Amino acid sequence: MSAPSRIPSWTAYGDGVYVRSLLISTTEPGTVSLAMEDIVHAFQIRMTHGDGVIRGIDARWDRDRHPLSSCAGAGLALESLVGCSLASDLFSLGRQADSRQHCTHMFDMLCLAAQHACLGLEDRRYDVVVPDAPGARAVATLYLNGRSVLEFEFDDDLRLTRPEPCAGLSALKGFMGWVRDHVPPADQTLYFVMQKALFVSRAQKVDLASMGGLAGTLSGPPPGTCFGSQSPRFEVSIRTHSLRRFDRSNFHDVLAFHSPR
Repeated sequence: MSAPSRIPSWTAYGDGVYVRSLLISTTEPGTVSLAMEDIVHAFQIRMTHGDGVIRGIDARWDRDRHPLSSCAGAGLALESLVGCSLASDLFSLGRQADSRQHCTHMFDMLCLAAQHACLGLEDRRYDVVVPDAPGARAVATLYLNGRSVLEFEFDDDLRLTRPEPCAGLSALKGFMGWVRDHVPPADQTLYFVMQKALFVSRAQKVDLASMGGLAGTLSGPPPGTCFGSQSPRFEVSIRTHSLRRFDRSNFHDVLAFHSPR
């Protein structure tokens, strides 16, 4: 999500917290159920698989919890990935399909679901929590099943200061390439989940609600970078009113909409 200078700052920044929560479960043999929610997104994906390939994808937004009206059809577009191979490598789907033709966030979460299915992982919940930190370095914490497993400290430009191996790296540009080359495969999922959340956490600082009903092209993302920003749908898209902010006391009900299928 881009935050152009013409989008006004959120005046209440400093009292809130950015939260992204993700739940992945195997509901029956050959079926993975996934749900994700953050400040501007909420959706569920049901993926079936067999013989090492994706057999079916049913992806649905929770009501209209997507940032642009042009995002609405992204769930149906994801069905074009049926037939792709499962892999333990998180980046395998990105080599089999053009992620720019899909909702970035649905595509990222499907990568996690495909890895989950390939490895036969146990059910798990991830929560990334980033308290507002005006004028100071922020610390993002990743929880796995309620246990803190990773912390990133970063400045206003999302340049990391810790953990030490990541110091000086940008969380926005080239970070996942660095992860592929330097982080053990067993830990790459944690870095993947954290970076994808940090990418959207910038929305916490801007008054996106004031853009509701206005042209989507005024607020990003850049044209041609995702399903919602592809022509011609992007040119007629509008910013939705589906923003849901959290604070330190009310993010316990994130994912309350989810009913595993």
